Amino acid sequence: MPKTLTQDDRVKTATADACAAAGSGPAGLAKDEAGKRLAASVPDEPAEHTVSPLRKLIGYFLGPIPFMIEAAAVLSALIGHREDLAIILVLLLLNAAGGFWQEHKAGNAIALVKSRLALQARVLRDVAWSAVAAREPVYGDVVRARLGDIVPAELKITAATTSRPTSRP
Repeated sequence: MPKTLTQDDRVKTATADACAAAGSGPAGLAKDEAGKRLAASVPDEPAEHTVSPLRKLIGYFLGPIPFMIEAAAVLSALIGHREDLAIILVLLLLNAAGGFWQEHKAGNAIALVKSRLALQARVLRDVAWSAVAAREPVYGDVVRARLGDIVPAELKITAATTSRPTSRP
């Protein structure tokens, strides 16, 4: 009669199989091996797309609404209403300047939030838990995932525990 595996035996077998497939072990990767794998891998984050401030400013003069305002300015110039032309141009410039300034302030706020959110993951390397940037775990790393932790997107869960309250409120 075949022996039935307990839950602990299944977890140990799954963990050992996953570590063997990844070229790792229960003690985690060595730091030099993790460095080699990180250098050979593709970054696990999207590339930042930035637009020059001049291009952003020019963008406020392009589009359906600015084109209608610019057409009104051209018509005012053609029929000789210089006062209307001046008012339309001032309003167009104020609209572009205000939009550009608000977008600039919003971009600065987002950059500040990103700089303060130091996303880190906990990995087991050289038999010690260490915090690394969330983009740096590599194939074969043993990653700790607790409630609220940042974990890499490609993660195989081999063992899990739950904590239950000792008494009910």
